[in-house]
Order: sequence, then C-alpha cells, then structure tokens
Amino acid sequence: MGVKFYLGIDLGGTNIKAGVVDEHAKIRSKVNLPTGAVGGPDEVLSRMCRAGDQAIKEAGLKTEDIRVIGVGAPGNLSHKKGIIIAPPNLPGWRNVPVRDRISAYFKRPATLENDANAAAWGEYWAGAGKGKHSLVMFTLGTGIGGGIVYDGRFLRGFYDTAAELGHIIVEPNGRQCACGQRGCVEAYASAMNAANIAMEELRAGRPSSMKAVLDEKGSITTETILNHMLNGDDYARDIWDRTCRYLAIACVALNHTINSEIIVLAGGMVNAGDHLLTPVRKYYWDLQGPVFGDASPQIVLAQLGSDAGLVGAAGAAKLNEERNDL
Repeated sequence: MGVKFYLGIDLGGTNIKAGVVDEHAKIRSKVNLPTGAVGGPDEVLSRMCRAGDQAIKEAGLKTEDIRVIGVGAPGNLSHKKGIIIAPPNLPGWRNVPVRDRISAYFKRPATLENDANAAAWGEYWAGAGKGKHSLVMFTLGTGIGGGIVYDGRFLRGFYDTAAELGHIIVEPNGRQCACGQRGCVEAYASAMNAANIAMEELRAGRPSSMKAVLDEKGSITTETILNHMLNGDDYARDIWDRTCRYLAIACVALNHTINSEIIVLAGGMVNAGDHLLTPVRKYYWDLQGPVFGDASPQIVLAQLGSDAGLVGAAGAAKLNEERNDL
C-alpha cells in the first residue's frame, strides 16, 4: 500500500496557506496566497481552492491522490455542521458552509476545525507534543487563541466552543476584552494588548526609553518592549514581567482544569525564546500551590512555527478519517 496524502488549508484573515502532508507528517508542498477577505466568502473560498490545487500540483499529485482535506479557520465555527459562523476578521461571513463547499470542489471528503485547534494538533502530531499523551497550547499573537488535545482527541466541548483559552479571566472586573468580557488574559498578555498597556502608561507619564520610540513612530510593539528590557529599561522589564505573570496565571488555571502533559506556547511572541519561557515558568511555579507537586505539565515553546496550522489541518483530516468523523 502506498503513502497516504492529506491536504491542509489554513485560512487566515491575511493569508491562506495550503499544503500536502503525508501520513507521517512530512510536508510535501506549501502554497501561500493572499486571503482577499474584502471580496467576501465566495472570493475567499475560490482562493482556498486555488491554493489547494497549487499545493496538490506542486506535490506532484492529482486530486484523487488526496484522501481527506482539512481546513483550519478562525472565529467561532461548528465542526459538526462544517460551517464558519461569524469570524471577526472575515467581513460578510455568516454561517458559511466551508466544509461542504471545499468537499464539493475537490470531490474529496473534508473536515473543518478551529485554526488554533488545528495548530495544537500540528504540534501534538509533529512538533513539541510528538509522542505525548496530551497538550494545551496558547497561541500568542494579536490575540490569544488556544487548543487542547487530550488522549489523542480534540477537546471541542458540547457546543464546539471549548478551548477559547484567551478568554480565561485573570483579572476580575479588569480591562475590556474584544470578546465582551472583562479581565481576559488576552486583554493583558496578547502581543497587541501588552503593547497597548505600555503605550497608555507611557502617555500617562511612566518614565522609559520607550517613550522616544512612541513619540517618533506613534506606537510600540512587544518587540520594542523586549529590546528595551534587554537594554536595562526598568519599565520595559515591569511590563514584560506583568505579561508573563498573566500568562502563568492562565497556565495554572489550565493545569487545575486539564492537567495535560505539556503546555505549549506558540505564535509571534515565542520569538523571544527563553526571555518569554523562563519568566512564565518561574511565575507558574511561584503561583501554583503544592497540590500537584512534580506532577505538573512542562511549559515549552512550539516547534512548527507558521507551518503548525496547515500541518494540523492535514493531521485533523487524517484523524477524522481514522475515527470515521467525516
């Protein structure tokens, strides 16, 4: 019997990534196209199909060589129904039947997963979680996403909305989050909001070498914060430590809830490497009581980078084929 191939499509607000991945998690091809979100659902779906076609061709395969197609998509969606409900970064989308549209175009079975779930599965299948029993993953970018894999299965929840880890409340009655709640970890520790907090406090008079950057450029980023911290800026150190502490609070909450084998940090902020990992680990152990002792998940950095979404989408297609969940 020959090698089995799966097509993964990672739909983002800015880019569509598609790739053919074999049953051993080896990427055989990768394609990246602009999403064209302003064109609405039909235009985006057309681009998804085009990216998939190109990926299959670049892998030296035909459509009939693909066993199942996996799509990872942002926003709230229903895996069971195969629809994207109302993603914030895709204007005009309401209950779009993505799974069925993709399946009909390629004439292959398809499955739809939340993008963070797909990325978590990618790390579980082929990255930091390979060979592990379970993992929790935080994706740290403009917002904070999450995915949970336990005992070889997605934890989706009864209503398909589990693992929205960015909306764990870490500060009751705290900052307003885009989701409508107050005090979410996303409102404090996402790349965008950590930088927003710093800019607010700098404008309010906090002394820092970052103020000159803010005055010159009109904004700063978490990369600015990290660079100035490494150059000895006390306020940059303070805001970075606060960010890491909020992430650690969320990790403690997840340990008490899931107690997974590992917790994986992914997304753009992990480019900080040990400057992120070390303080998160420190605060995690400082905050956690003696309940678990050493029976506590290791916190690690993701390994697949920007490939996690398409690898995970393809891996989810393989998983759902094996479990007859198509």
